[in-house]
Amino acid sequence: MRDERCGYYDGLTGAVLRWQDGTFAPARDESGETPVADAFTDVRPTGERQLVVSFRILHRPRADLVLGGAPEAAWQMLTGGPPVSWGTSEPAGLLWSRRQLTELAYARAPRPHLGVSGCPAPAASPAVRWLRGSQDQGIRGSGDQGIRGSGES
Repeated sequence: MRDERCGYYDGLTGAVLRWQDGTFAPARDESGETPVADAFTDVRPTGERQLVVSFRILHRPRADLVLGGAPEAAWQMLTGGPPVSWGTSEPAGLLWSRRQLTELAYARAPRPHLGVSGCPAPAASPAVRWLRGSQDQGIRGSGDQGIRGSGES
């Protein structure tokens, strides 16, 4: 997580992190203890929720490979429906098509590229990225209205 007051911190423990030797590591104070970020402990109910799902699927090269299945399944599970559109930038103005996404990935390989997909849920900004034509990666963020069943307790 990132906070303007302390920088980076661990989202599960609140431990303040510092970049050390090429990786994030817990920061230490004068006594050798790891401080906890104020943002982690200063929690007030807002009535809002947010969910971010991130995944990566590595595919073995196959002539019949069609990309986009994993992100589509994630959107279906989270929102009750598949993405409705896609494109290479916002706004995503093309109708959702795994075949067209795959064609774009093969046409642009081996260069990395980004395909953005639109969803019926408000405040949703899912994205799919393929590297070297063999990686299916998705990030989907959503507020309350975009999470299936978010009105339930």
